[in-house]
Amino acid sequence: MHGQFNFWVLTQCADWRILRGMIEVAADVFVGNAGDFELVRADLEWAVLQCAKEPWHREALGYTSRGAPKTHPEYLWAYRGNRLILNMVDAPQAVFFNPSMINEGLNFVEQALREGKRVLIHCNQGNSRAPAMALLYMKRAGLVDGHYEQALAHFKTIYPDYEPGAGIDNYVKAEFGPKTELEATG
Repeated sequence: MHGQFNFWVLTQCADWRILRGMIEVAADVFVGNAGDFELVRADLEWAVLQCAKEPWHREALGYTSRGAPKTHPEYLWAYRGNRLILNMVDAPQAVFFNPSMINEGLNFVEQALREGKRVLIHCNQGNSRAPAMALLYMKRAGLVDGHYEQALAHFKTIYPDYEPGAGIDNYVKAEFGPKTELEATG
């Protein structure tokens, strides 16, 4: 089935360079970029977690101000068809990543997989927010063990383009928790 999809993509995509980002990091969970979203956008067999305010969250809510109105019921996330759109920017500090937004995204991935869908997790470039969310999903699903450094090393063998911004990196580190005394010394 995956081979059929890749063949279709190769035959339908005029600019093959946008395929760079989509990598399967776990069974039926792919990480990619804005170009990869365009490839699966209309395919209802896919669920899409969009980890970027620009342009998708802004378009979904229709705001023209610098940010979404904080009183809007979809301030943190918005559901549109087969997509969950997070109001996520690559902020410099972990405090800007709302835990309820992260959890909603991870719940969305789990639900889509239970429904038998493939999941694309993407941000604009596919280097920071989307792979961070995939790493958090893998932690929750028990697909990576140990402390952050071990999980990161394993994840980078699967998704070598992962270059997290400082804020999301610190958020993910905190989710893995502190090293035990044995891990820190040994």
